[in-house]
Amino acid sequence: MNKEDLDAKPYRELVNLAKKLGVKANGKKEEIIDRIVAHSNDDSDSNDDNTPVVKKIKSSTIKKVDIKRPEPSVVVKVVEERESNSQEEQKNNCKRKRDVVDKLSLSTKATSTKKAQPVTQIIRKDSKLDDIFFTIWRDRCLQQKIFLSTIDYVLLKNLIQLDKQYSFLSKLNNNNIPVAYHIKDLDHYHIYNAHQHKSLITHIVVSSTFYQNHLHLIQQQQKQPILFGISISSQNNDPVLNVKDLPNSIQYYQYKNKKQQITKDLIPQSITSLDIEISSIKPGVIPNRVKTLVLGLARSNLDIKCFPKSLTSATIYDFCFKNTHKINLDLLPPRLLYLNLTKIEGEITGNGPKSLKYFVGRTEHLDVPSSVTQLKRVSHTNLNDVHLPPNLTFLGNHYPINFGPNVWSIPENTLSRLKALLLDNIPHSCITKENCPPGILYYRNRNYKLNNHVPYIPSSATKVSISICNEMERLPIIPSTVTDLAMENPNGQVLFTKSIKNGYFANNIVKLSLKYDLELTPGIIPSSVTDLKLIYSKPIKADIIPPSVVKLCLISRETVKPIILPNSITSLSFENDIQVYSDMVIPKSVETLKIFNQLNFQTFPFQLFKNITRLNTRGIDDAKSNFIKTFGITTDNNYNEKLFPSNIKLVEFRYSNINYYIIDKKVYKEENHVKNNHFIKFDNK
Repeated sequence: MNKEDLDAKPYRELVNLAKKLGVKANGKKEEIIDRIVAHSNDDSDSNDDNTPVVKKIKSSTIKKVDIKRPEPSVVVKVVEERESNSQEEQKNNCKRKRDVVDKLSLSTKATSTKKAQPVTQIIRKDSKLDDIFFTIWRDRCLQQKIFLSTIDYVLLKNLIQLDKQYSFLSKLNNNNIPVAYHIKDLDHYHIYNAHQHKSLITHIVVSSTFYQNHLHLIQQQQKQPILFGISISSQNNDPVLNVKDLPNSIQYYQYKNKKQQITKDLIPQSITSLDIEISSIKPGVIPNRVKTLVLGLARSNLDIKCFPKSLTSATIYDFCFKNTHKINLDLLPPRLLYLNLTKIEGEITGNGPKSLKYFVGRTEHLDVPSSVTQLKRVSHTNLNDVHLPPNLTFLGNHYPINFGPNVWSIPENTLSRLKALLLDNIPHSCITKENCPPGILYYRNRNYKLNNHVPYIPSSATKVSISICNEMERLPIIPSTVTDLAMENPNGQVLFTKSIKNGYFANNIVKLSLKYDLELTPGIIPSSVTDLKLIYSKPIKADIIPPSVVKLCLISRETVKPIILPNSITSLSFENDIQVYSDMVIPKSVETLKIFNQLNFQTFPFQLFKNITRLNTRGIDDAKSNFIKTFGITTDNNYNEKLFPSNIKLVEFRYSNINYYIIDKKVYKEENHVKNNHFIKFDNK
């Protein structure tokens, strides 16, 4: 580490860095820098030239990181540990390995005084480094530490995440990674202030309206979160703020006004993340520190010259798909890691920067940049006509229903590193044991072009989703590695009546989704399953659903009786409210109820669900109106206590992205952050 890089860092970041290194963290900025540099030089002297080289990937958008062989950037000395059956020794080993990764995460430059050799040269000299490398990456403690080092911050979708992701968010807190929540109005504030886990929230984003009128409520708290961002929406009549009056802690800025062109004086220069929906934008407007950009354009073509060189993640979309954009990938910022052009029409050319790893978009007229390792494409053209990068680990390929090819194959000796293969509308005959890449962990092939071909499931896969039909010659062979399995038919009207015998599903399956139209008998569903979805329109008798099931989803368009449920279920879902009959016995263990389609609040038998605290339903406008009228919800947060079930504390409307919380006999409304989420996640698991 050199003084110039450290001097550019804020004082608080230097203090945290010094603490992690174990050096004295108080005093003037110059003194702390001198101690860090001295400590780094000591570490540099202890490294040798034959150590593997690891590059830290940093992106605020990509939460799931492709674990791959390291690239030259940081020299780290690794000591291989023997496995120990002793619990105490395992803890000590884990701590020692975390210390190694702490050093890895603290620098993005080589600390050795000698020039680091490329990994390929090092491995040729010492084949034992392969063993060291895989020992590191098999270790869960190290994987977790490296994963956390890739996250700049997390902005919560809603406060439901505090309960669902409690363990993960606690780890972020322990690693000083900001956890932020978007407070748009007083309702959001009351929900936040009443939540038992609000201490997990270290930073907040507030609307400009809340900033002007209610920020004092946050400032009065004993332990107040840091003001992290500002949001301005013309739809909510939020005022435009004088950015010169905003604190330097502002790193996130959201501005949504489709009719207006944004100018430089409207954006704080301190931000690193920018989310804007505007009519147009000119070069030089986006601050030079911005790393994450979400840009929605309404009336103009995209000009890549608008992108600052600091950018690592860019998601661009066109509201109307009316503009024809010309995009030269060679003009992209040199550090860009993630690029999403799914909702952009036009001509894309160029190879892109060597840093580009994640690409989402339409590739009709594009050879995917060779640096890309994770690719999602939506296209009418055959993938065979597209040059695929050699180091892909994730490939998602979607054809619209009527455009899927009849013949499709993976080129020989390619995609050998692929871990996730997600296909839509590709015939099952196209993927076979002979042409399927080895080492696939996540495999999906859902399509409407069903025939007598039996779906092939890769022998290494752990998560699988395939389409099934009666025309298949036999049931597919399920490898023992599979723990998450979906066997469904995209056409819900088509029956599946191939007989499934006891033992077909092995006891390694934990999550199972099954379409079936013969009678289920006890034992078909293995006792290992905890998460079960049944597309099934027949009575469910005793012991058909094993007592291991905690989460159950039943899909049917008619009422069938009886449905006998085990007492282990805590989350229960139905496709339609008519599936719930008047004398149905609901286990006392059920705490969450979901109805996928529209729920009639006036006629639904809520009295059967005496212990549920959370209700989730579709939530189109009619359903919301029905909910508000049925329970007398008013604009001053009151409701009819006599009509509303007293046990329900949360009502979620999925499609509307709105949640209603019952707190101290008042009802408060929360809108999910990012109503239209244009980010696409990559999942290799």
